[in-house]
Order: sequence, then C-alpha cells, then structure tokens
Amino acid sequence: MDTSAQTKERTYIGEVRNLKREGFGVYNYENHFFKYEGEWHNGKKHGQGRLVMKDGSYVEGQFKNGEIDGDGFKYFVTSGAKYSGQFQKGELHGHGVMQYKDGSQFDGQWVFNKRQGHGTLKTSEKAVYEGAFFGNMRHGEGTQTYENGDWYRGGWVLDKREGYGEFRGADGTIYSGHWKSDQYEGDGRIEHCSGFIYEGEWFNGFPTSMATKITILVETNELEINHGDNFSVKVECRNEKGEVIEKDTGRELQLMAGFKYTKPQPGSSLFDMIEDVADKPIETPFGYDVVPFPLTYYSSNIDNPENEMKTGSKPSTPNDPNSKDTDDINDQIEWKPLPQPESKRSFEGCCEWNEVTLAPPPPFYSAFKGDIPNQPKNVKPGSRKAKAAIPPKGPKNEEYVIIVQDVTTPSFMEKSLEPAFLLLKVKRKKYIPKREPKPKWDTSKLIASMSKNTGEEEDG
Repeated sequence: MDTSAQTKERTYIGEVRNLKREGFGVYNYENHFFKYEGEWHNGKKHGQGRLVMKDGSYVEGQFKNGEIDGDGFKYFVTSGAKYSGQFQKGELHGHGVMQYKDGSQFDGQWVFNKRQGHGTLKTSEKAVYEGAFFGNMRHGEGTQTYENGDWYRGGWVLDKREGYGEFRGADGTIYSGHWKSDQYEGDGRIEHCSGFIYEGEWFNGFPTSMATKITILVETNELEINHGDNFSVKVECRNEKGEVIEKDTGRELQLMAGFKYTKPQPGSSLFDMIEDVADKPIETPFGYDVVPFPLTYYSSNIDNPENEMKTGSKPSTPNDPNSKDTDDINDQIEWKPLPQPESKRSFEGCCEWNEVTLAPPPPFYSAFKGDIPNQPKNVKPGSRKAKAAIPPKGPKNEEYVIIVQDVTTPSFMEKSLEPAFLLLKVKRKKYIPKREPKPKWDTSKLIASMSKNTGEEEDG
C-alpha cells in the first residue's frame, strides 16, 4: 500500500464506475475552499448537488457537466443575500428572486449575475420599482413608487429618470414632460401643489423663463386719491430683464396697505403694546417701515360714522382716570372689520384688484391716536353733541404704501417673488364738527302764549 496515499486526505468519497465518479459522492477540492456533495456522471458534477464554499456560502440545485444549470438556490455569506431561481453555467441567469439582508427584494430577469430585463425591485414596504433593468440598474421604461409616496412612470437611463415621464408628488404636485439625469429638462408642464402652473422649457430642473419680481403698473411713481375714492391695482410677474412671464399662472398674490410705523414711546397704552407685538413692521424701499393698514372693497357705507363705530355700552365719565383705556376696550369689542380684498391668482403673468379703498382702522390703531378732539365742555359723554364732535375714522392727509407680495404656499422652487411697493397719497377734506340746530323762532306761538297770560290776569 502507498503510505503517501494514506497520509493524504482523500479528495473523493463516493461511487465510481469505469474509474470515473458516477452516482453519489463527496469531493473536496485540493484548494480546500470548495466541497461538493451530490450526484456525478461520467466524472463530472451532474444532477442534484450542493457546492459549499469555505466561508459558508453555498449553491445547490441541478448541475450539468460540472456547473449548476437550471433551478437552484445560492446563499452569499458575505452579504447575507439569498437567491432562488434559474442558473446557467454556474451563474445567475434567467428568472430569479434575490432576497437581500436589508429586507429588499428583486424578482425578475437575470443575465450572467446581473439584473437585466423586466423585474420588480422592492427596497422597502412602500418603495417599489417595476420595469426594465440593464446591468443591475433601472434602464428603459419603468414605474417607481417612493418611500414618501411620490410616484414616477417613464423612461430611465442608468438608474436615473430620463426621457419622457410623469411624476406625481405626495404633496399633490404633478409634472408631465421630459427629464435628463433625474432633472426636469426639455418641454414639460408642472402643476405645483400650491396651485402654481408652468408649461414650457426646462433646464437642469428649473424653468428657462421664470419670474423673479412683482411690478405694479402705474404711470407715475405714486398714486394720489381723495379720501373715500376707490382705486385699482394691476401687477405683472416679471424677470430680472423686466419681461412679463406669461407662462406664470396660478401664483397666489396678496394686496395690502401699510402706514408709517412709529416706534412706541415708554408708557404706551395696553392696546398700543398689543398692536406693536401683533403687527410686525414691514420694510419698504422708501426709507421707513410700515404696519398693516386695512383695505376693503369700495362701498358707500364706509363713510357712515354709524357703520364705523357702534357705541352700545355706557361711556365712562371724563373724571374716570381710566376713561381712555375703557373707551379703547369698548371700541375693540364692538368694532367690526370690513371684508379685506382676497388673495388672487396670477394668470399669464398678470393679476388685478378693482374698486378697493382704504378701510376705517380699528379704534385702537396707534397711528390714529389723538385724532379725536377733546370733548366740548358741559357736554355729556355719549350724547348727540359728543358724537358730533368725533370725526369719522379713516385716513388722514397722509402717505400710505400699497404692497403686493407673493404668498404662494409652499413657494414654487422654494423661491418667492420680490414684493412690489407703491406710494399712495390720500387727500382729505378738513373736518368741521356738526352743530346742533337752534330752534326756530315761532311768532304765532309767542303771541298765543302772551294772549293766554293776559286773559288769566283779567280773570284774576
């Protein structure tokens, strides 16, 4: 007996026919990395078998002429992935399912160990791609549902959206058009979740023609009106070159007015302090800040003092040290604001408000403190004479600022248009307090009274 043969580990243990491995047997490769146990034919692995690697990986299934070929199973110990499907000459080829360690799964076609052809890749419970693959990447036509609820169907090139495709965001945004390298590029239309709509050319994810600012259409740098007059405001959405962007539609714009802000002095009343907190000053290009001032649609009733101030509670007396604050509280409770002009949507780059006017401000509006004169002497507070001495609330002969700003929410492309500002000068007639009419002299009543008195004296 050959002693060297006795010391060596036997490489094959199993059935043999005509000096060739035939039937079932176990073969240990000389490199000690592979071990096969299964069926043999004519000296080659053939039939049902299992090939085990030293690191713990293994493949089992149908073998042909020494290689796994047909249906089988493979476990990758390094990645923890498990493949179940078809093989060809030892490689993943045909239809198969790969389960990855992180829980993701691919179910589809394989070509020489790569995902290629039609398949479904599920990377999480909600993130799923179904469509064409090439070289392990999404390539061709396919549909992708994302973890956050976004959805895309269209062309893919090397794992990126490219060509024509449709996108539906979880927030309601819809884009239909062309893509390149995962960006909007070429002709496309977007309906943003804010209501903004753009249809046209795109480049690198942005519209090639995009507005950056709001412009108020006026013949001069300021608008001058008389108190109580209405006016209109028309704006355009323009780019930095001053060109109107007619493809800008659905942007939400807000019209408002402002009055010059004066920093409160120490000792301000309670309502002044409240207003200073509630109304954050707005910076303007005119060298001063403003606080919001109410606007409304034109109505003949706004000049009626009875509509501007309703006094239902008993007024405080002049000697009451808290009379000023009490009046403010009563005014605050009973004052009813007029309807404000609603925000409007741009259409083909334009937007317009018609017949708007300055509204009476709240009674506690700090800009108009001191407008009400001192009450006449010997006049009962709340009486007709006292009310007649109170001028109707409204704008002075002052300068106001009309502001139009982009309040589209959420902002399109995370950018809002620069606001527009316009000076508004209001002229007001000098207020003359109403006087109580004196009773007319009635001669007939005087004669009758004198006659009556004379008759009584004669009877006496």
